[in-house]
Amino acid sequence: ILARAAATAKAAEAAARAGATATTSASAGGGATLPVEGNDMEVEHTGVALEGHVLTVTKDGAFVDVGSAAPAFLPNNTLAWELEPGDDLSGLLVCGHSATGQLQLTLENFECENVETPESTQHHRRGHGRGHGCDRGCRNKTGTSKAHKTVCYPREELLRLRQLDSTGDRAVQVQLPGLSSYPTAELDQLLIACAEGGQLPPRSWNRCSDHAKRDALLAVLRGGHMHAVFAMQPQSQHFRAELGCEPADVTFLNDAMAALCADAAAGCRIPLAQPVRWLLEQGASVALLLPCDRISACLGGLTILREMGCLSDEAARAVLALLHHKDPKIRLSAAETLGSTVEAATATRLAPVLSKHLFDKDTRVRAAVACSLGHLGDPGVAVAGDLVNHDDPEIRGLAAQALGSAATAAAAYTPVLMSWLGTEEIAPLRAAAAHALGSIGKAAGTAAAAVLAERLQFDRDCYVREAAATALGKLGEVAAEQVFAIFAALEDTDA
Repeated sequence: ILARAAATAKAAEAAARAGATATTSASAGGGATLPVEGNDMEVEHTGVALEGHVLTVTKDGAFVDVGSAAPAFLPNNTLAWELEPGDDLSGLLVCGHSATGQLQLTLENFECENVETPESTQHHRRGHGRGHGCDRGCRNKTGTSKAHKTVCYPREELLRLRQLDSTGDRAVQVQLPGLSSYPTAELDQLLIACAEGGQLPPRSWNRCSDHAKRDALLAVLRGGHMHAVFAMQPQSQHFRAELGCEPADVTFLNDAMAALCADAAAGCRIPLAQPVRWLLEQGASVALLLPCDRISACLGGLTILREMGCLSDEAARAVLALLHHKDPKIRLSAAETLGSTVEAATATRLAPVLSKHLFDKDTRVRAAVACSLGHLGDPGVAVAGDLVNHDDPEIRGLAAQALGSAATAAAAYTPVLMSWLGTEEIAPLRAAAAHALGSIGKAAGTAAAAVLAERLQFDRDCYVREAAATALGKLGEVAAEQVFAIFAALEDTDA
């Protein structure tokens, strides 16, 4: 009630000012006039752009002072932004009355169909627009309307973008009309602001300079905003050409990788995994991720490569080179990383070189190398099979461990491992053979199960008996016939 009273008072004060504007517009519009009761001003029905002042905003629309006796109503479904009390509007058209005689407004370039009052639109309300109307008044300094061609913009030309305000604790909406004449330098600034805020690039970003596009891509990579990275670097060549994407060449990729590593070093953390993965997939050098002179950074890079899974040929060679590092932690991590999935051609070249590091002076590194050798598939199995007859017992044990890591791929070496259980004098080698047979699983067959059951009952070393019991459990149904031997082993207090 107070708002309506204030609106009526303000309308009376504005009548003189708006009357002159409406009369001038009537002479230029050529449409039929609509008298408004209680006011001697005549408002054009069609074809004339009026101006008004927003008095009150509701969830259905806004009450606007256009110089009539009562405020007119502008519904939400004609707006591409969110109005606020005090806004000055231009480009308004009268498109009808409500049942009570209240003027109904619309905007130019908007087709008015079945515009209703707030009371009659409860069943099909529409939410607020996404942007606040910056400079929506389109007034000049004298308070009069500018020409329609310079102040009224079609909705499809309104750019709504989102950025953080200076306080950084709430989001504000910014609208940029008239893209065709907007300075490129300011568009560059808007693109950088969106990138630093982790937001998608604005619709105008295809008009930005190449330098700004590269800076924005670097900003979203450093922030880990992969949704924005994918938006700025789509896979489709058609979309890339349409958006004018700046190509990410090797120089940019390496610079971005260096920036990510520098950020990680400054924050005492490992680089962001997803941006690093994207850069490596695009062709960035992996050497920047593995600095030999910085232990923690190198370990962090190896961790990221392990999480990636499949290693490229370049990445595998870089990791293999770290097996010569003086720090055993680096060598251990490198050996574990090489157990990741690699391409078949890479595995064939990698297996013989990796086997040479079974002689590393650190026990943990040797064990990790053996495990990774088995994960290389057939090439690793072939190299490990050649070492089962090595003169050094420890190398034979590591070869058995590699065969166990290969699982069913090493089934062809089951007879060799079974012979160890019966003839090998060194107990740790018999235990290693039992563990390898258990890892091979059902593919080892019933003959292996029988040999394991015999060792479970009669081997003099408790660790061998324990390894045999564990292996029988892994063989599953092929060891069903040895169930009595397993029951008898429950009485073994030494295993």
